[in-house]
Amino acid sequence: HIPLFQGISEGLRYAFHFLPIRYLVIFAAFTHFTAGAFPVLMPAFTKDVLHGGPRTLGLIMAASALGATISSLYLAMRSSVVGLGKVIIFSTSLFGVALLVLSISPSLFVALLSVFFAGLGMMLHLTSTNTLLQTIVEEDKRGRIMSLFAMSSLGVLPFGSLFAGSLGSAIGIRGTIFVQGILCLCGSAAFLSRHKEIRRAIKPVYERLGII
Repeated sequence: HIPLFQGISEGLRYAFHFLPIRYLVIFAAFTHFTAGAFPVLMPAFTKDVLHGGPRTLGLIMAASALGATISSLYLAMRSSVVGLGKVIIFSTSLFGVALLVLSISPSLFVALLSVFFAGLGMMLHLTSTNTLLQTIVEEDKRGRIMSLFAMSSLGVLPFGSLFAGSLGSAIGIRGTIFVQGILCLCGSAAFLSRHKEIRRAIKPVYERLGII
């Protein structure tokens, strides 16, 4: 058995020395910290912006869940992991744009559409990243890398919620959602700038696995 801290150290070294995993984990952490906690703002958004009650909040959360479900169905129908890098960029960009539209939404209908696409983009980003990591990671390091991914995505959500709540108190709900959308798009642009580099590094792995 490998000692606990030695196992953690090996996992971190592997993750941050293999470029695709490093960027995927960092991008997931950034996205979920800056924008992944947007649902925590929805009760305040429903009350203060839409002037709605529990029924309106229920519709908002249902729209987000529907978008997330559709994204999962889309990934289930994909026959190959090839091209998931582009899906990650697209989904995060969609997430960011949806948040921007939500921040200026003039009506419940527009808000529902925005939250639907935000839920779709957020879940598509999460599941695409998870699938890609599961594919390219070495077998003996899968557990450690997926634990690191869980920590970098779901693990940062409480801190993202604190960030969103603090920002909401300072600049308001609409302003906070707008900032989340902008940061999401900035992260997507940064990942896009590294996409060719990531694709080159992943290609030998795909060839070894017989994917391409």
